[in-house]
Amino acid sequence: MSTIFWLCTSVTALSAVISSGFSLQALLQSRKTDPVNAMYAYSRSLALALVGLSLFIVRSEEYLVAVAVTMIFVQAFDFLIGIQLKDVPRAVGPLTLAITNLVLVILL
Repeated sequence: MSTIFWLCTSVTALSAVISSGFSLQALLQSRKTDPVNAMYAYSRSLALALVGLSLFIVRSEEYLVAVAVTMIFVQAFDFLIGIQLKDVPRAVGPLTLAITNLVLVILL
């Protein structure tokens, strides 16, 4: 496995874990109101985080590309949400992860 493979694996897994963390934060903040939507969002984010972490075990380039492309889309949509909210950190963070992941996928 090449250095690019491991960099792409790391960025993809990090992206998924960060998304899961933000979903967990939303879930914890919504506990006193109506947490149902946050529960569904967290369950999907947690699943993606586990898939992202499984990349370190599976070690398949095809699997990595599939998961990385999924996370590129997730981060791209998060970027659009940040733009919609006019919140620079919520836009720049996901955009940085999406572009970094895209470049690494191309270099694979």
